[in-house]
Order: sequence, then structure tokens, then C-alpha cells
Amino acid sequence: MRGSWKLLVLWFLFLTVGAEGDIVQMPQVEVRTACTLPIENPWLDKAIVTLVASPAYAVGAAVLVCWLARLNVSYPIVVLVTEDVPEHAMKIVHAFKDNIHSIRRIRNPALFFEGTKNQRRVGTYAKLALGIRTSGCLFLDADALAMKDPSKLLTNFPDQYDFGIVHFNSGVFVWRSTEKHCFGIYTMLANHDWHVSGDPTEQDLLYHYWMTREAKLVRHLPGHYNVRPHHVIVVPSFGPDHIRNATVIHWIGNPKPWSAVLGQKTSIRGYSPQHKQPLWSSVLYQKAMYHTLTGFCPKNIDLLQGLDFTRGKGGKNP
Repeated sequence: MRGSWKLLVLWFLFLTVGAEGDIVQMPQVEVRTACTLPIENPWLDKAIVTLVASPAYAVGAAVLVCWLARLNVSYPIVVLVTEDVPEHAMKIVHAFKDNIHSIRRIRNPALFFEGTKNQRRVGTYAKLALGIRTSGCLFLDADALAMKDPSKLLTNFPDQYDFGIVHFNSGVFVWRSTEKHCFGIYTMLANHDWHVSGDPTEQDLLYHYWMTREAKLVRHLPGHYNVRPHHVIVVPSFGPDHIRNATVIHWIGNPKPWSAVLGQKTSIRGYSPQHKQPLWSSVLYQKAMYHTLTGFCPKNIDLLQGLDFTRGKGGKNP
């Protein structure tokens, strides 16, 4: 196991979250039972969860939770915030706390392992904290926007599956935790033995675990739950109908959609812009930000109405 037992003990001793703003240490326990404690007492039975792992993502989380609340989603909205996010970014999240069930500070598990702690996009691994904290959740990246209520993904998620995802992009997924999955994923994280590219993220880890060990428990979700504007450029079959039917729109890559609004060139420190985004997607997000920041978020507003889906294909980054 290449020393993974000691690393896992260390991780479980330090990575347990209590009430808002608190990071509570677990009592010392044997590694074989370490997963059991939080799973038997999850902080929520079911929830819609997003993550803030850097100051920039606080803006995205604020927009996302506002729109989820205006859609009257069926489940509590939870925002996880890594402990390194500064106070000025926390103020953005707290400004919309009336729409949030709870805001919870967490420690990023990847920071405790040599194989991942120095990676350029180490913040994405904080999603793995969900594995021991809830018996079922729908996770949405903070760079996503819910156009329709995604709650039925949780409500109707079949019992025979434990993980649901669209084309294995981890911006949207359903996760039903078990002790087996928890232990398997963190053992793999500790060993750093999954096959990845030179710049891996938690998405590589999740793919390797679920598709090589538990493929029968994976439900491949319909594409409208994770529509990426970038695909309008690179996938010829994508068109206006895909966008109009989208439940969740997800701005993958860099820069993020709020960057142009805030006059920024990038949203991820040390990461060069790599994805061209069609013009309509920038206009869509700018409208959403405007309505969020001005407090005008009517439930049934149609942000897609009047957008020109033919403009901006192959254009420059906004």
C-alpha cells in the first residue's frame, strides 16, 4: 500500500467539518473504521452542493445559489469553502446566505498527500470531501448556472447506482456515499496510482475509480444536465436546441464567465486561458450576474430569450 495507511489515518484525523467556520478534529480511530463515523452521521441526508476553493469562485457560487433558490429547488443548498479562501471572498458568499442552508469550511484532502499537494489545480480535489459527508448529494461546480430545477436528479436517482455523471465531467455529478467507495477513493488518492495526464484533477481520480472498479454502479446522465458552451464551437452536432433544453450550463476551462464582467483576463491563478467561449454564453452569464447583484432574480426569467446563438463561434475569449 506504499504507506497509505498512515496517510489515510492522518487525513481522517484532520478532515472533519463541524458548524459553519469550525474545523473539528475527529478522535483517533483505526483507519478501517475511520470512514464509518461521518457516513453513519451525515450532515445532510440529501443536498445540492457547490464548492469555493479560491476567491474567484466565490463570485460564481453567489450567482449559482441565487438561481437555484429562485428555482425553488427541492433540497437544501450547501456551500463548501476550503480553509484557505480569504475573508474578503467569504463576504461575497455570506451576502447570499439567505439562499443557503449552510456554509461549511473544509480542508482539501489533496493537501495531505505528496502526489497531489503541489498540483496546479489542487483546489478541485476538495470535492472529494463530499465522499464522507452526505448519504446523497448533487454537486454543481460554481462555474455552472442552473437554467431549470435539477432536483429530480436526486429525487429519481435509481437505487442500483451510486454515482451519476455526464461524460465524466465532474462539474455535475450525483454521489451516494458508502464506506467502500470512500475508502477506495482515498486509498487511490494516497497512493497516487491512477493513470493521469501531466496536470491531473479530481476528475481523473473519479474516472479511474468508478470506471475501473465500480462501472456497474455508474449511471451516465443525460447531456442536458451538463451543457458546456465550449462544445458549441468544437462539437458540430451541438446547436441552439441543446442550449435551450439545458438544465445546467457549465463554463469549463479558463477564463471563467465572470472574468469579463470583472475586467479580469483569467480566473485561475497560473493557468492560461484555453477555452474559447461563444459570445452568447458570455452575454447569458452577464445577464445572470446583473440580476443577481441587483437583487432582481425572478423565478421564471428566461435568460436565453433573444440571445444570438450564431455569433461568436470560433471567436476570441471574452
